[in-house]
Amino acid sequence: MWLNFLIDSFLSVFEKGGVILFFIFIQFLVMWYLSLRKYLYFKNEFDQDFDDFKNNIKSIANDNIPYKSSLAQKRFSIFNEVINSKMSWINLFVMLCPLFGLLGTVTGMVSVFDVLAVAGSGNARAMASGISKATIPTMAGMIGALTGLLFLNYLKNVIKVKKKKVQDFMSNWILEMNAKN
Repeated sequence: MWLNFLIDSFLSVFEKGGVILFFIFIQFLVMWYLSLRKYLYFKNEFDQDFDDFKNNIKSIANDNIPYKSSLAQKRFSIFNEVINSKMSWINLFVMLCPLFGLLGTVTGMVSVFDVLAVAGSGNARAMASGISKATIPTMAGMIGALTGLLFLNYLKNVIKVKKKKVQDFMSNWILEMNAKN
C-alpha cells in the first residue's frame, strides 16, 4: 500500500516537472553511481591495489636493469591515473546538474508564456502548471549539484590523502635506491 503511494508520488513529481526532470534524474543516478563506486574503491580495494603497487615497485629494485627509476615513475603515473579515474566524469555531472535545471526553468517558462499568449493572463491554473515545470527542475538541478559537490569534495580529500601515501612511499623508495647506488 505505502509502496504504491511512494511510486505515485514519485511519478506525479515527474509529471509536474516536465521532461527535463527525467534527464536530471538520469544524470543524478549516473553521478551517484560513479561517486559511490569511487568511494567503495577507496574503502575496499585501494589498500590491496596499493600493496600490489608497492610489491611491484620493490620488485623493480631487485631487477638488474639500468632504467629502474623511469620504470618506477611509469608505474607510479599509471597508479595515479587509477586513483584519479572517474573523477572528471563526476565533476562533469556535478556541473551539468544546474545547467539542466536551468533548461527546465526555460522550458517551463516557455509553457507559461504559451498559456499567456493563448488564454491571456486570466487562466491561473494553466499558468501554475508551467510555473511548476519551471521551478521543480531548477530545484532538482540544484539539489543534484549541491549533493554531488559535497561528495566530490569528500572524494577529492580522500584522493589527496591516498596520493600523499603513494608519494611518500615513492620518495622513500627513491632514497633507498640512491643509497644503494
